[in-house]
Amino acid sequence: MAIVLPEDIKGIIVGMLLGDSCLQKHWPNSNANLHVEQKDEEFVQLLWDQFNTLEIVGAKPKTRTRLDKRTGNTYTITQFATLTLPLLTEFHKQWYHNIGGKNIKVLPNNIIDLLTPIALAF
Repeated sequence: MAIVLPEDIKGIIVGMLLGDSCLQKHWPNSNANLHVEQKDEEFVQLLWDQFNTLEIVGAKPKTRTRLDKRTGNTYTITQFATLTLPLLTEFHKQWYHNIGGKNIKVLPNNIIDLLTPIALAF
C-alpha cells in the first residue's frame, strides 16, 4: 500500500527543503528519505511528531554536537530522518540535479505551485 501524504505534510517538506533539510538517496536505485537537522530541539521534535502521526519516522530525534569545519565553532544540533519512501523519491527528482557526479539541490521549475502558506511557514 502506497503512502499518500496530506497536503500540509507536503507543505512542511517543501518548506524544510527551502531551508537546510535535505532528501537523501543512499544508492542510485533506492528511495529517498528526508533528513532534518536544526539547532532548535523543540522545533525538530514538533516536526518529528508531525511525521510520526503518519508512521513514516523511526527513531526519535537525537541531539549531538557538531563541529563546523568552516568556522571552527561547535554547535548542538537535533536531527532525525524519515523512512525511505517512493513519494520522497519523487520530491528528490524535482529538487535535485546530478551535476559533476553530485546531487545538488536546485529550486524546482514549478516552485510557485509548491509555495503554500504552510511551506512558507516552515
